[in-house]
Amino acid sequence: SYALGPRGYVLGLGSTGPGLVDFVSPTLLPLPAAPPSTPFSFANTMAYDSLRNRLLVSSFGGGGVLYSGSAATLQWSELANPNVDAPSALAYHPGLDALFGLRIDPFAPQPYVLHRYDVSGQIVQSLPLALPMVDYYGEPQQLLPLGNRLAYVGPGRAKLGLTVRHCFVIDPTTGDIDSAGVLLQ
Repeated sequence: SYALGPRGYVLGLGSTGPGLVDFVSPTLLPLPAAPPSTPFSFANTMAYDSLRNRLLVSSFGGGGVLYSGSAATLQWSELANPNVDAPSALAYHPGLDALFGLRIDPFAPQPYVLHRYDVSGQIVQSLPLALPMVDYYGEPQQLLPLGNRLAYVGPGRAKLGLTVRHCFVIDPTTGDIDSAGVLLQ
């Protein structure tokens, strides 16, 4: 998972938590912040809230935890405990001043649900999404702001010597899918 952080820094998520992406080495440099009081456990996605200057990290550990890391104080706190609705992908949308999380559960009656969170990390809206099941549980996902929409980039699949990722443009206010396509790498 990646997020564009303050001053144009690119943040990435590794097995021990978030860090700065060093494109020269290429490695993930640990953030100079105090770890949260409960260590990251199965951290799976993150987003950067540019209005509140904080990094948000979601974890599947325990029942699922949404952490908030202040860029100003370099301190972490537990923002919310979403339990079974821990998102597979997060995005902060600056135009809507909202945090969105994509919950993916291939065994649920509605496999894709887009959650909208308030500033305290509580779910305030849930929209089922009519997406085909193109990924498997626990694989890396990416959700990004795109104009007044969100872009979802699914996990890569090897096809004919290329990596293919399914991509969808989502209206975050209605859950409508505006377009679908693939990204070839």
